[in-house]
Amino acid sequence: MVFSRRLIGTWHGRMSRLPENSRWAKPTHKAEKVKLRGWISILIYYSRHCFSVLFAKDSSEIVAKLNPNQVRTSMKRLSGSQIVFFGADQHHFAINPPLPDVEVVAFEQIHRISLPADYRHFITHIGNGGAGPSYGIFPLGQMDENYNLKYWFERDGFLGVLSDPFPLIVSWNNLSGKPSDQLIDTDPDEYDRQFAAFEEIYWNTVRINGAFPICHIGCGIRIWLVVSGDEAGHLWRDGRADYAGLSPLTLKDKSLATFSSWYE
Repeated sequence: MVFSRRLIGTWHGRMSRLPENSRWAKPTHKAEKVKLRGWISILIYYSRHCFSVLFAKDSSEIVAKLNPNQVRTSMKRLSGSQIVFFGADQHHFAINPPLPDVEVVAFEQIHRISLPADYRHFITHIGNGGAGPSYGIFPLGQMDENYNLKYWFERDGFLGVLSDPFPLIVSWNNLSGKPSDQLIDTDPDEYDRQFAAFEEIYWNTVRINGAFPICHIGCGIRIWLVVSGDEAGHLWRDGRADYAGLSPLTLKDKSLATFSSWYE
């Protein structure tokens, strides 16, 4: 695995400072140009020896291993940087303590899944959430709720069933049932009825079975980690809050994103 050593100044542009109430705000024009998945490149610049590479048994899965102490030292340096990083006002470059393996095993047993190796390595050896792309990584089993975090549960109206296969292999965004905005003026009651019926289908949890959210990138748009089915180990972008549907997250080279490749 080749880690970039470029400074943030060599990216498409510097992050722009957001308003104080920016938790749900979209990135500004400059920020949108920045490849947020490459935020860790700055950390590499400050700590060249933080990383090693671990190959899985089949040599097809690569796990980035970071030295926690060196990473935290680099994070401290970054927190004092004059450069404004999108989302850093939420995570402040702080990484949570790692989870004991026994807790991860219990999580896997409860949900009848096996976490992808690279993500599992991250939460057990590096940190259970914290600093990362956009607003950072959620702790295992949690997600955003306004400015705070909350625990999610299967079949809670937002998540599906983790052990059921993730149903998608290509992007999905069926807006066929969404009523026209013109109907608001002509028949608001009928608009509300049609919109409620559309939302019930559009946000059906069956569509997101086999995955859970790991990151919020703004405006209710999140990154989900697939843990069951053919897409297991890959990340998907949930843009339904913006009526952009569900789509596989891809890297600059158009390859499908895994947790490690996205986080680097």
